[in-house]
Amino acid sequence: MSDKSALKKNIKRCKRARIYWALLLRKNPQIQNTAVIMMPSSNDDENYYALLYLNKYLESSHRDNAVILTHNSRVKKYATSFSPKIISVINFSKKKMKYVMKFSSMFNYDDRLTIAALNEPAGRNGDSLVGLKGVTKEEVFAKGVYKMPDFAKEEDSPLGIKVFGIKK
Repeated sequence: MSDKSALKKNIKRCKRARIYWALLLRKNPQIQNTAVIMMPSSNDDENYYALLYLNKYLESSHRDNAVILTHNSRVKKYATSFSPKIISVINFSKKKMKYVMKFSSMFNYDDRLTIAALNEPAGRNGDSLVGLKGVTKEEVFAKGVYKMPDFAKEEDSPLGIKVFGIKK
């Protein structure tokens, strides 16, 4: 594929992502001072930490509440059990997520969007930090994804451990 055709393909994907984003905002007028947390991963650990640290993230980012975008059935079913600040869990296909992630990588168009994954979008490689000098996946998630410099381990959620199968 030539550089010119790759650029055209990326521009087309970005236009499509912009349409997906605009439709999401139009269909969900409750998104005002709301964090939009995209959870593209199928990794149970990542989804668990995204939900476990959500309240702290909302507080540190000065957001009132959150909307979760996911394709994961467990997240759809149990997310609201983790936080009363989750006002909606929206089914968002993996394909739409890829377009929106690509667009957000090229142009940071809305600061409400947070991509809650260690290895997505392409180029993010959080898993490579796990284990270095004793760093845990939980710490990489809280500090790297949610940008919480004052990481303090949250108490594990019994529901989360049961649902996501987290082993300590």
